[in-house]
Amino acid sequence: MQVDIYDFDHTLFPMDSGSRFFGYCMLHYPWILVFAPFQIIMALLLVTKIISFTTFKKYFFCFVMLVPLNKAVNKFWDKHEKEVFPWFKERKRYAVVISASPDFLLCEIQRRLKFETLICTKHNPKTGAIIGLNCRDEEKVRRFRELFPDAEQTVCGDFNDTPLSYTYRLMSRGLQDAFREKGRGFSHTYRGFYNTFRIDYVLVSDDFEVLSYEVPSVEFSDHHPVFVRLKYNSQRQ
Repeated sequence: MQVDIYDFDHTLFPMDSGSRFFGYCMLHYPWILVFAPFQIIMALLLVTKIISFTTFKKYFFCFVMLVPLNKAVNKFWDKHEKEVFPWFKERKRYAVVISASPDFLLCEIQRRLKFETLICTKHNPKTGAIIGLNCRDEEKVRRFRELFPDAEQTVCGDFNDTPLSYTYRLMSRGLQDAFREKGRGFSHTYRGFYNTFRIDYVLVSDDFEVLSYEVPSVEFSDHHPVFVRLKYNSQRQ
């Protein structure tokens, strides 16, 4: 089975959906601003690295206690569903969306867009607190491998991590990195931070021969596309 894997925020949706939902709720349910002093304190603790992003996120969504959540989520997507990039709506293959955004927000858009599998951060819908781990970085990889233990033929995507990261080491285990096989010199795929980061990858099993690797420069995204030509070796079974 061929599976296409996508992040949601900044990949299928042009911004951070959780932050956008918070803004929507502030506009339509202004009484949630009673949580603002607490959220500001938590944000300062995050910036000063006293707490982790996961800890911050555990408390950020506490405002859902004061909103009619199902109604708010449906109204939010009534307004913003059209912002999902249209090319995803025209997809032909099995789609897996992996996101750190909350399940109470993404389950509704999964229903509307009818994609097959959603992996995201689980929250208590009554308190907003995270249940388990934040679905971010290596946790995305772990959950995907848990659901698709045999999906090791071709892995392509934005890992948001460098080749020195645990995420990259975990995902590339037993696979060829197309850049290492056919890339040249110093490659970057992210346009930010002085064009120094390679965080988008094409990883393939030994069933494929990497013929070429290219990263053309574009202006319409903060990531450059990665073009890889592969040859399938049908004799390896």
